[in-house]
Amino acid sequence: MPQGMEPAIVCAARGGARATAPCPLFSASRASTIFLICPFQEGMMTVRTFSRLVGVLALSAAASAWMGCSSTPENENAGANTGSEFRESPAPPDSGMDQMGRKIAGMQTIYFDYDSSEIRSDARSALRQNADKLNAGNIGVVTVEGHCDERGSTEYNLALGERRANAVKRYLVDLGVPGNNLRTVSFGEERPAVQGHDESAWKYNRRADFTK
Repeated sequence: MPQGMEPAIVCAARGGARATAPCPLFSASRASTIFLICPFQEGMMTVRTFSRLVGVLALSAAASAWMGCSSTPENENAGANTGSEFRESPAPPDSGMDQMGRKIAGMQTIYFDYDSSEIRSDARSALRQNADKLNAGNIGVVTVEGHCDERGSTEYNLALGERRANAVKRYLVDLGVPGNNLRTVSFGEERPAVQGHDESAWKYNRRADFTK
């Protein structure tokens, strides 16, 4: 078959005349041309008759090809859960160095409830351990940083962070830590410990850290 030619059906009538129609259902690897010798006199096979014959042959070829094809495989992802992926709450931030590289190793972070500066019951034991470390070691002046989650205005969160830092300082002073060894600062929402926009992150951002 010459380069670029399509497979075709050719109907040759007696007398040398022939009609040709393209046949895309036959691949080039098969016979490139199918000759149908028409047993009629020249001019007796009309264009309509020839077109019908081509249609019948095309349908027959399509049916054979369909029967030889394998069925479409099932979707590999069928039945997969398309809902929201379950995400576990992140682990608390590392108790080593913070993003600024200034957090004091061994000093536990104190967490707060939403919009609150009160010392929680679960934070009191952590503060006692921090007080013991401050009283026993030669750490020097320590900064208590107050932090908030992202909700609320910048001004409000700066004030709330200050209240949290001061609440921690007062608690440590009551435990015997010299007040002149503690200073406070508020960063509001500016330094989140965990990135995120839901409670799984916010609960770790409402905190007080101890830095040098």
